[in-house]
Amino acid sequence: MKKKRKKKQINYKSGGPNDENMLYSKDEVIYLLKDFSEIKVWEEIITLNEGSLHKGEGIVIRALAKK
Repeated sequence: MKKKRKKKQINYKSGGPNDENMLYSKDEVIYLLKDFSEIKVWEEIITLNEGSLHKGEGIVIRALAKK
């Protein structure tokens, strides 16, 4: 995947990598699951409370796929 994809978590200050290269975009996850069927991928805003380094509003990518 050569095209730059938006990695939304970089805009949140709830923890995780500050390096966009260490994050995934929704399109990248869909690409990685291309060999599966019944793929459902979505982004969801959640509230993290996993210690002092992962706290506050953030965005995650969730996926369901059938092999």
